[in-house]
Amino acid sequence: MPVLNPFSSVLVEMGLDLVPEMLVSSELQRRMALLRVALAVVVTVIAVQAALPVQPELASSASSSSASSSSSTSSSSSSSAGAPVESPYKCFPAEHTTPLGVDGIMGHHTVENLQYFLNQNVDCQKPLSTDGVFGKKTKMEMQSFLNMQKNATKLSLDGDFGPQSNAALEKFLKVNEADLTPFQAKVDGIVDTAVIKALQLIVNQNRCSDDTEKETVYLTMAGSIEAYTMDKLVQIKSDLATALDVPATFMEVNAKAGSVVLEVTLPKSAVATLEKKVTSGALTKLGGMSVTGFMSSSSSSSSSSSSSSSSSSSSASSAASSA
Repeated sequence: MPVLNPFSSVLVEMGLDLVPEMLVSSELQRRMALLRVALAVVVTVIAVQAALPVQPELASSASSSSASSSSSTSSSSSSSAGAPVESPYKCFPAEHTTPLGVDGIMGHHTVENLQYFLNQNVDCQKPLSTDGVFGKKTKMEMQSFLNMQKNATKLSLDGDFGPQSNAALEKFLKVNEADLTPFQAKVDGIVDTAVIKALQLIVNQNRCSDDTEKETVYLTMAGSIEAYTMDKLVQIKSDLATALDVPATFMEVNAKAGSVVLEVTLPKSAVATLEKKVTSGALTKLGGMSVTGFMSSSSSSSSSSSSSSSSSSSSASSAASSA
C-alpha cells in the first residue's frame, strides 16, 4: 500500500473540505439560472400582451367610460358656471319679447322677460302683468319660484325682496360671493350687478326660439330716397313695432330707390293689422315720413307682372306702327 507524503495528505484534506462548498455554490447557481428563466418568461408574456390589439368590447367600454366622465365633468363645470340644473323650466314665448343684453341692469326688458318666465314656471291663480315693473306681485312670484327649488330655505311670500330673498336668489343662481357688492342685501329689490347678470343669463336660456312665420309687404312713402338714412329706418322700425305691438327684432325694414318703397318683413299675423291701419288712415306717419300706400307681396308681384305685360304690349304696338 503506497504511503502518501505529508504534503499529499494535506491536499486531500483540503479537497474534502472544498466539496461541500462546491455543492452549495452549484445549487445556488442552478436556482439563479431558474430564476432568470422565470423572469425572462414573465417579461416575454408582458411584451406579447402589450403588442396585442385592444378588444373592441374593451375599447367601447373604455370610450364610454371616458365619455361619461367627460360629460360629468362638463355638467359639473356648467353647474359651477351659474346655471341651475336641478329642475327643468318651461320656455316662455319669444313673441313680444327680445333677447336680453347681459349688462347687469335691472331695466324694463329684463323685468318684462322675467315676468314672462315666471308666468310659465309658477303656478299662480292670475298671471303677472308683463309691464316691466319689479313690483310687489312680481317679487311675490319670484319668492314663490325660489321656494320651489330643491333644498330651498322657505321664504315668506310678502313681496319684500330683502336680505333673505336675495340670499335665496344668489344660492339659486350660484353667484360667487366674492362678486357681490356690500350694499346689495340692504335694499328691497335686486340691484347687485353679478346677480342681475346671472338672472339675465337664465332668463335668456329659457326664452323659446323664434319660429314665427313671416311675410314681406311694401309701403309706399313720400320724400326722396336720400332722406331714408339708417337712423331714419331704425326710427321707422321702432314706430312700426309700437303701432303693431310687435317686437322690433321681429322685423326688417329696407328702403328701395325710385318712388320710395319700404320693404317690411314682419310676422305674418301682423300683416292684416298693418294693411288695415294704412288703408284706413290710422297710420300716416313713420319716423316723421308720410305713408302713402300699402302693397302685399302678391299684389306687388302681380302689379310688376302687369306692368311688364303692358310694357311689352306697348312695345309691340309701337313696332307694328313703325312697320
